[in-house]
Amino acid sequence: MNEKFRTIGLDTEDKITEFIDYIDDLEDTEEIKSDVYGFFEEESSYNENHIPAYVVMTKYKGKYIVWVEDQCCDFAISYPPYNLCDIFSTYDEANEYYKSLAHSGIKPLSEQVEECKSQLIDEVDLRVSTMVPNVLNIKVWYKNCLIIEHLTQFDVQYINNGAAG
Repeated sequence: MNEKFRTIGLDTEDKITEFIDYIDDLEDTEEIKSDVYGFFEEESSYNENHIPAYVVMTKYKGKYIVWVEDQCCDFAISYPPYNLCDIFSTYDEANEYYKSLAHSGIKPLSEQVEECKSQLIDEVDLRVSTMVPNVLNIKVWYKNCLIIEHLTQFDVQYINNGAAG
């Protein structure tokens, strides 16, 4: 548990969890800013209907609290890692931590595909699906020929080697 939370009366992980869950309902809070964190798990990033977690900075009782808030899907329970939750005395300290968390989670599948394509030495066609729930099946086509199938991760070097012959 982060000991700094004791300064605002939160002395157990359960109290921190409850505090973060209801922080928007507290009277003395002011949300400073929020941005996309990303996903906690690869499997969640594969489904375009899932919503990524967000990093949030809030001012409460003269302190700045930064945490990651999960916008979990309806059928799964995902708890944000509370080791990403921290409290600061100054805006500058909080902002540095906030910036370190923004966009640091796992990217959505569509962004992973584009990032992989941008690192390839030649243009290939990546066809991505899920074979079984939560397992990628990537087929790589090069010059209208299937050169790789059943790839389960975006391995740029492996794809480049396949395209090179």
